[in-house]
Amino acid sequence: YGLGFTLGFLNKHSKIYLGYSPEYKDHKNLDDRDDFIQNASLNAEWMPSKKSNIDANIIYSSNDADETGESWTNSARISGDYKMARNTDLRFSQLYTRSFDQQVRTGDYVEHDENDTSLGVTHKFGTNNRAGLDFTYQFDDYKNSDADEYDEYSPSGFLTYWFTPKHGIDSRLSFEKREFNNSDNDIDSYTGYIRYLKKYSKHLTGFLKYRHSYSERESGDHHVFHPSFGAEWQITEDSGISVGLGALISEWDNDAEDDVTPFLEIDAYKNYDFSRRGTLSITGASGYDESGEDAASLGYTIYYKAGAQLSYQLHR
Repeated sequence: YGLGFTLGFLNKHSKIYLGYSPEYKDHKNLDDRDDFIQNASLNAEWMPSKKSNIDANIIYSSNDADETGESWTNSARISGDYKMARNTDLRFSQLYTRSFDQQVRTGDYVEHDENDTSLGVTHKFGTNNRAGLDFTYQFDDYKNSDADEYDEYSPSGFLTYWFTPKHGIDSRLSFEKREFNNSDNDIDSYTGYIRYLKKYSKHLTGFLKYRHSYSERESGDHHVFHPSFGAEWQITEDSGISVGLGALISEWDNDAEDDVTPFLEIDAYKNYDFSRRGTLSITGASGYDESGEDAASLGYTIYYKAGAQLSYQLHR
C-alpha cells in the first residue's frame, strides 16, 4: 500500500521533479517481513534537440521497521532515445543499484550491487509494420560471496508484418544466458512466440498464438509449450483489452512432475478523463516467466496484477 507525492519545476526543454512515496508491505504468511518503507527521489528530463530525449533519476529507499534491522537501496538511472532516421529510433538505458535487503531465496539480509544496461533499435516500415533488435546486460554482485551472484546477456528481436490490410503476423525471439559465479546452476533460456493476426474490424483483431520457452540448467532442462487463441479489442480511443485463452504445458528433464495448467492471458486498460485536468487510469495484466531473476533455485512463476493511477494538474 503506498502514496506518492511529487513537486515539479518545468520549462520548455527540461523538467525536475522531487518525489516522496511511502509504502507499507503486508505479507500473507510472513508477518515478520511486513515493513514500512520510505522512498525519496530526484528525477530530471531534458530535451537537448528535436531528435533526442534524456531522462535521469536518483532514488533512495529505506526500511527500518523490520525485526531483522534496517534495509536500504540507492539507485541511479539514465535513459533516452534518439531518432537516427525518419523511421528508425534508438533507445538506451543504464540502471545501477546498491542495496542492503532481504534475499528471496534465503531470507538473509545482504549488501549487493545490481546493474541493468540495455540498448535497442526499432525500424518502422509501412503503416503498421515494424522490426527491431534489443540487447541487455545485467549483473548482481554481492559484497560477500554468494550463490546468487550472476552475469546475464540477453539479445532479442521482434517483427510485426501485415501481408494484407486484414492478415498479419507478430513475432518475437529472445535468448538469455545467466552465469552464476559461485554455483553450477547456470541458465540458458530460449523464448519465442508467433501470432497470426486477423483484423475483423477497425477495432477488433483476432489471433492464434504459439509461445515456446526452453531453459537449460544443471538441475534439469525445462520446456513450456503455450498454445492459445484470443482477441484484441480497441473499445474506445482511451480503453482496450487483449484476452487469450490457452494452456501452459510444462515438461521437466528431472524428477519434477510434468503438468498442464489452464492460463488466461490478459492485458487491459481504461482511462477516465473526468475533467480537463484530471485523469484516472486502470490496468490489469497477467503473465509468466522463469524465476531466475530472484534466485538461483526458484523455478517458475505465474502472475496476475492490477493497478490504478490518478493524475491531476494543479496549475498550468
